Amino acid sequence: MRNTANQAVIERLAKKFGQFSKQVSLEALAAARRSFLRQDDRRGRIASTVLPVALLLFVSCVLPLQAMGFGVRAESAELPSNWTVEAYGDNTQNIIPRAINNNGVAVAQLQTAAGYFPVQLSGGQIVTLGDGATQGFPAAINDDGEIVGTNFNPDGGTVAVTYAPGAYTELNSGAAWDIDSSGTIVGSVNNVPAYWPNGEAPLALPALIEGQVAQVFAINANGWMVGDAVGPHWASGDLLADHAVLWRDGQIIDLGSVVPGLTIAIDVNDAGTIIGETIVATDDTTEQSNKNYASFTWQDGTLSPLPFADGDTSCEVYAINNLGWIAGDCGVGQEQHAVLWVDGEIVEVDTLLGEGWKSIVATGVNDNGQITGQGFLNGVVVAFVLTPDE
Repeated sequence: MRNTANQAVIERLAKKFGQFSKQVSLEALAAARRSFLRQDDRRGRIASTVLPVALLLFVSCVLPLQAMGFGVRAESAELPSNWTVEAYGDNTQNIIPRAINNNGVAVAQLQTAAGYFPVQLSGGQIVTLGDGATQGFPAAINDDGEIVGTNFNPDGGTVAVTYAPGAYTELNSGAAWDIDSSGTIVGSVNNVPAYWPNGEAPLALPALIEGQVAQVFAINANGWMVGDAVGPHWASGDLLADHAVLWRDGQIIDLGSVVPGLTIAIDVNDAGTIIGETIVATDDTTEQSNKNYASFTWQDGTLSPLPFADGDTSCEVYAINNLGWIAGDCGVGQEQHAVLWVDGEIVEVDTLLGEGWKSIVATGVNDNGQITGQGFLNGVVVAFVLTPDE
């Protein structure tokens, strides 16, 4: 079977490599594609190979989204009325937060003219991770302050790493996406889904189709792991496509999708609520602006669509905490604004940030309700950490 572009992975990487701000780096996206797609057939997967019948399904599924629960705005949920916001960065830096732990420490990718570098955000200070010279990005931080991520090699490859201020430790070729409280790391090794139990040697996880690409993006306290795996195409037996999956007790489970499309699972909390999204294309290009996202939750085998904000055609999700709060963004094309879903209702993060702010995205939320993301402060793109005062 031919494989379509592993677009769910590409789109996920596009979000992680700087598309939040107006300064999208095509070089970074190209590096991400090179890193995570197999050498022997990467060009075939990146090329647009979706058949016309699949495109019709893509376009046709946009229309019934409202009938399926997408695009129906819920009433705003009630949150604490007073918040404190910390801003990080200036007009010489583009800081893209990735995650925040329960101590309020966030990890982020710092984009400068010299490249992309991992940093830590805490108490108003920006701390350099790694050696300060090697490019990469941090993906997650646990409550012990252990940080994992991925470094870029000069040859275009990637290495899963752990970070500390001033240092990093290489694990294996591939990527590290999350770390739990015990120190177990999840990600991939040479496109094979894998986990490192307590920092030991990596163990492989099953794929939907043996030999096909898969990634693990998140792990919860119960050892559930979620991510993306290439499997049968929903419209044609001659193609392959991305599926949202759960690894539980060593078995891989296909979560399905609410609408036809390339689907990924992005995060999972300790209650077993999984968040994910389906890419609904408006044409056959791989440009980010030509994609709409239909986000969902999965709980006990049931998929439920998340509502859109008013006037928006696309919503993406990034993180879920143990309160069930979901951080993400909604928008039209590349014009996004940060939102939270709380008990299935939408909260506009702009209402929490205050005067002078225009949000772009919320990328992380911890169990204390602290939110990290990116937005404009008086016209300058900065990172933020929002903390409820009560």
